[in-house]
Amino acid sequence: MRIPLSAAALILLALPTAACHKPKVVPKDASPAVAKASPTATPAGDETVRNGLPSAQKEGEHLVTAYFDWKSSTLTPDAQSALDQDVAILRSNPDVAVRIEGHCDERGSTQYNMALGQRRAEAARQWVTSKGIDGSRLSVVSYGKERPVDPGHDDAAWAKNRRVEFVVTRGTSRVSSSR
Repeated sequence: MRIPLSAAALILLALPTAACHKPKVVPKDASPAVAKASPTATPAGDETVRNGLPSAQKEGEHLVTAYFDWKSSTLTPDAQSALDQDVAILRSNPDVAVRIEGHCDERGSTQYNMALGQRRAEAARQWVTSKGIDGSRLSVVSYGKERPVDPGHDDAAWAKNRRVEFVVTRGTSRVSSSR
């Protein structure tokens, strides 16, 4: 059977696109039930332990999560208050370094949410450095909508997922991250 030239051309054009498609990978720590059950693995060389810090850290000071309004990276008064608590903890623990993780709810494209998560993390970083914390102790990353703390599909779940979390990457065992 002969395939018309135009059909063959279409097939050849579609092959690179099909070959490059990667299935969406859901992070292992996306499920709150799993996150509470045990710590998740971290990349090689990353000292961070997420959601299940060693028992010595559970009795220490807890970094606070800051929440955002929908489609916004503007710090609300509540977010500023949360970040001020984190500033106080960072001041009293000068050996601690943190990764500021920006997160979004599931609405919007992956690209949009990655950018919004980055703006949220940068807004938190700017707030913390404006309060006198050395920026070299802070790194930022956006996870967009890829790591929801609440897998629900309603306003309550979305509000929990629009957040910035501080994760200890270096320093004292007295400080831990909490949700």
